[in-house]
Amino acid sequence: MNSSVQKVNVLTDENVRDGYFFDVAHLPLNTMMVGTAMESSVVDYSRGDENIRYKGSVTIPIKGLHHACLLLERSEETGYISGSDEKANQVQKKISERLNDDLKYVLSHRVSHLERVLHPSSGNLQAAAYSLEQNDLDEDHCVMLRIPDINEAPSLWSEISVGVYLFLFYLVFSLLVFLFPYLKKGKREDIVAVKEEEKAESLWAQDEVVRFVKAYGPLVLIGASWGVMFLIEVLMSYGVHPYPDVVYRLGGFDTYALDYEPQWWRMLTCGFLHGSIKHLAGNLSVFVVVSYYLCSEMNAFRASAIFLITVVTSSLAVFMFSHGSTIGASGGIMGMAGAYITIEIFRFLKGEGVNKEGLLIVGILTALTLLSSFGFGFSLTGHLGGLAGGFVIESLRMLYGMVKAE
Repeated sequence: MNSSVQKVNVLTDENVRDGYFFDVAHLPLNTMMVGTAMESSVVDYSRGDENIRYKGSVTIPIKGLHHACLLLERSEETGYISGSDEKANQVQKKISERLNDDLKYVLSHRVSHLERVLHPSSGNLQAAAYSLEQNDLDEDHCVMLRIPDINEAPSLWSEISVGVYLFLFYLVFSLLVFLFPYLKKGKREDIVAVKEEEKAESLWAQDEVVRFVKAYGPLVLIGASWGVMFLIEVLMSYGVHPYPDVVYRLGGFDTYALDYEPQWWRMLTCGFLHGSIKHLAGNLSVFVVVSYYLCSEMNAFRASAIFLITVVTSSLAVFMFSHGSTIGASGGIMGMAGAYITIEIFRFLKGEGVNKEGLLIVGILTALTLLSSFGFGFSLTGHLGGLAGGFVIESLRMLYGMVKAE
């Protein structure tokens, strides 16, 4: 049996028995014939303790295959002494609920990476026999596939995302240390304004690219990281349309998955992932415009901090008020737009000059982004969560500055 990842368009009765890991473009499931089973066993540990392990199985036949199905499993252990009927019922109910959530997740997401189960248990076979309408099955006549954990896939890509994030962190940190002396004054005008004597001493400061990096460096890195991550998504998906499970493995945020994978860091990393080239290009174009106007009011590091914080507030809004998965930088971009609009509103209230051009352009882009949530499948909750986050952050900062000044 081939232990490498086999990329196939569809599974057949022939190729499904010839591999261990599969990358499948299309996986049609027969949801009308779902099989379930529950089994228990005594686990004897070396220290003399004994537990009762309960394991639930759900199988879904794969259309077009006679003896193959997708397997979902959940297990739970309880102490042997406390293994009363009431406790057993509680554990089995918990397993059933988690399997129910797993089934919803599978049916609502595009599953592509699969692993063949070499030695299915009796409960697995019992569930498969029901779903495949067979009186009896053994492992020689039934092929079961499961969704592998990220660390089980025999591929470099399973761990590369960690390295990419560490590399990007190193770049941002290095830029911070290198450019700190030039960012003390805080405004973009102060950053790019280099004295004539400094130009004479430092020839590289005359380069417009270096000036641009000084003014927008952290934001440039953030935008570049989106492109890097999208390239990795494409390479892992073997096409220009990233698979949803690939995106999730790289850091996508899914509210349903939090029940069994409480990985809250995904609330931030989802802001660096995109579902298509159009998604990436659209966010980049709005990001460039909003960054230009926001950096006229603050340095790029503070603008980057607003982006990162409001990506989290955007994800938090999805978690609290909506359901499903979310990726994309638009929540953070809305946070930056909210911060800029707040600054202009405070200036107007204080009777100071307002940048009408910037307020109009950023306002229009914000309105268009919110409207796109209704017709293009984007998250309105996520956009509003980011916008509100930017408004709150900048409002608190402006109020604090006013109180401190008094």
